[in-house]
Amino acid sequence: MFLLMLTGAAQAADLKFTLGATSFADGSTHTAVGASVRHYVSKRWAVEPELLSLWTQGHKDVVAWGNFTYDFRDRDKRVVPYWTGAPGIIYSKWPRFSNTEAAFGTGGGVRVWVSDKVFVSPQVRFGVADGIFAEATVSIGYRFR
Repeated sequence: MFLLMLTGAAQAADLKFTLGATSFADGSTHTAVGASVRHYVSKRWAVEPELLSLWTQGHKDVVAWGNFTYDFRDRDKRVVPYWTGAPGIIYSKWPRFSNTEAAFGTGGGVRVWVSDKVFVSPQVRFGVADGIFAEATVSIGYRFR
């Protein structure tokens, strides 16, 4: 992924801060907080390393995602729908034990520009990470050009 980011060095990069909720098939819902940096490697394709912290009563997870994203419209349009897919790793900690597992998630969102540098981005993602999950988040971001 690092090599892919280097190829996009001359492209724009988006920094995002994320807040939302992740629900697992066991019925638990976790608060989700995180950050990511999207590096464009072409006009519409990007890589986006992301770190999320998830927690609920008595349980905490940290997820590292290696997102690959595709913008369905030119990224400089005011509203840009996108798809994301990601392999990842989840570290889960309970009071008496912890574990680390592979993860995969896919979903989509919409980036809405509120100025020439600032955007808001609601997103949904589904996948497997310590169980089947569904996630809904909203991010605020800044574009570096």
